[in-house]
Amino acid sequence: MNVPEDQSRDLLQAAQDDFPLDMHPFRILGERLGLSEDKVLDLLETARGKGALRRIGASFRKERFAYVSTLVGLEVRQEELDSVARQLGAYPEITHCYERSAELNLWFTIIARSEERKNELVGLAAGLPGVMRCLDLPAKRLFKIDARFASTARRARKDEADS
Repeated sequence: MNVPEDQSRDLLQAAQDDFPLDMHPFRILGERLGLSEDKVLDLLETARGKGALRRIGASFRKERFAYVSTLVGLEVRQEELDSVARQLGAYPEITHCYERSAELNLWFTIIARSEERKNELVGLAAGLPGVMRCLDLPAKRLFKIDARFASTARRARKDEADS
């Protein structure tokens, strides 16, 4: 029987690998893993609370929908870093935000409906308290990879099968 940590890992792996396109995706994920829909939702909320999961959502080719995107690097005073990251995370157009050990220590991406909205968000970020520098780096060429992250348990099972 799976312990809750294994259940969470298996659930996150299943959601990443083959998320059901259905009116009740969490019920289907639960059926695949022997869990109730409520248990799936509880495990996902716990994973989100622990920072293991930020969002579940579709990825799409923004240019096909006339969206624009950019990567932004900020130099933020260390004491303001958490506050700036929280404020940026409140905008749905900001897909992820992460800290780096460098002069530009906070990075995020924007996917917006218009150039004007993208520029508005970049300007808003640049004006937040603690932000000393803002670098806007729009993509010149798209490189897309299918990034998937194998759970520890899945890697161990694969290693056993390969040996």
